[in-house]
This record gives sequence, C-alpha cells and structure tokens, in this order.
Amino acid sequence: MGVRAYNMDLNLKGFTQRGWTRLPFEFDEISLTALSALSPHLGRGRRFSDMPQLSEILPPDFKTTLVTLGFNPTPLRAVGSTKTPETNWSLPWHQDRVVVMPERTDDPNLSNWTQKSGVWHCEPPVSVLRRMAFVYITFDQINDGAGGLEIAEGSHAFGKIEQPNILECVDKSEVRCPNMKRGEALLVSALTLHRSSSLSRGLIRRTLRVDFAIDG
Repeated sequence: MGVRAYNMDLNLKGFTQRGWTRLPFEFDEISLTALSALSPHLGRGRRFSDMPQLSEILPPDFKTTLVTLGFNPTPLRAVGSTKTPETNWSLPWHQDRVVVMPERTDDPNLSNWTQKSGVWHCEPPVSVLRRMAFVYITFDQINDGAGGLEIAEGSHAFGKIEQPNILECVDKSEVRCPNMKRGEALLVSALTLHRSSSLSRGLIRRTLRVDFAIDG
C-alpha cells in the first residue's frame, strides 16, 4: 500500500473545483482482504455496523492522505456493494444527502429521517453537506461496462438539487467515468451528482464507500 507521487495541492484544487478527485493512495491486498472480511459485499449495499473496527483497519497512510486534504480520518458511515451477472443493478443520478445519527431528534434543521440497518439517518443543512465527502474504493478493476461510478463534474456547485432539476444540472456538467484499478480510490463531494450503471458484460464489481467530514 502507499501514497502515489501526486501533488496534494493539485488533488485538493481538483476536489474543490470539480467535486471529486482521484486519491493519491492505493490499498494493498492485505487491506482489501481485511475490509472485505469486516462486512461482505451484498447486492445494492450492506452497511458496516462497527465503525471503530473499520477505523482500525484503514491504513495509516490512507488516513494521512485524508488529513492532508483537510478531512477528519474518522469514518462516519460505510456501505459495501457488489454487482455480478446474477445480481445486476443500477442507481440513477443523485446526491448523497444523508448522515448517520445516534438517535432521532426534534432539531428542525434535520429532515427526511429514515432507519437503515437499525441506524438513524437524516438530511442535514447544505452547510453541513458542503463539508462532507465519500471515498469510493474498488476491489475490482473498473473499465468501460463494469458498472463503475459516473460523476457529473462540478455539479456540487449547484448546492442541494431537487429531483426535477437533476438532469438539467447533469446536462450543464461534464460527465466523467473514471477507470480504476483494484485498490484505487476516489474522493467525491456529498453534493456531487453521481450514478452507477449496471454491468454490460460478465464482470464483477465490488466496491466500498466510506463517508468523511472536513476537519474543524
């Protein structure tokens, strides 16, 4: 595992301007195996329940990379998922506007409460979402047709996007479909529109997304 020779200032600038960046870090086989064992990938997503254990597994160099980019390296939420020819699926364009809460409250600034896997989730104000992002880790090579992440570059600048306006915002953005090697990771703003298409041929796509917040 290790940090690749990228200019961290360029990564931060890219993330700020485009709403995503490729992390200068690759997970090695030991880390990928440990992450897979913590919670198996299942269909459209299985949430990790033991965040302290996940934090222990995340490599120190990975956490250092996040800190350098201004993020607190403590994971807030994690979801593992897989696509195979037998369990093939897709997700439409959307923003990830939910956070995990220890319990439901009457705070008027929090809305759209739901319980997923026994854990409360809600939508915080946009000011909070602007300070959040997720890391998208792939356990398989992702090329064209592999059902990887598609990103509407720069769409985070529109703030909270209501459902009827999503496709209009996508049309105003540059759509990126990053190819990825096993162990590579992307950092994507919570407000960046993204989607995931189904597999177009007999491949497998296992991924893990982990939420983090800007420090301070």
